[in-house]
Amino acid sequence: MPVLESAIKALRQVESIVGAGREPAKSPIRIEIDLLRRDLGRIVALARQAALHYQVRAQLLSPDDGSVSNYTPAGTPASPLADRVVVLHG
Repeated sequence: MPVLESAIKALRQVESIVGAGREPAKSPIRIEIDLLRRDLGRIVALARQAALHYQVRAQLLSPDDGSVSNYTPAGTPASPLADRVVVLHG
């Protein structure tokens, strides 16, 4: 994530320069920043939708009867049946 953090810092610096009024309203940098904001808004919306999709998928796939070992968000088994050991010889 260091690359992403440095990109965020660089964008903040550019935004502060543009926001200070040093650039004309229709300058190419302002247009690019507006396009970048729009694209980032779309990315955020897609990420939220993906997270919701996987959350619902996990809820649908986790049985309520405890027949399969499920894990809590803390990483501990939610089902008492998770302590069973299965050994296959072949």
